[in-house]
Amino acid sequence: FISYRDNGKLGSKGSYKNGLREGEWIFYHDNGQLYGKGSYKNGEKEDEWVDYRKDGTINSERSGTFKNGRKVSD
Repeated sequence: FISYRDNGKLGSKGSYKNGLREGEWIFYHDNGQLYGKGSYKNGEKEDEWVDYRKDGTINSERSGTFKNGRKVSD
């Protein structure tokens, strides 16, 4: 699956399984900068996730290790 923002830039890339996000996903800000990347399992964030601000710095509040969609560690 690939989505594009209203400005024509790439918005996200990933896969669906049974209608839910599954496997590695990558998201982009509207300025083209990386927004975040990580994996989904059954539609929930799973394992390591890194989210970035528009200026390219890591957003530590939204980054970390996830289990069943919940952050379990930084």
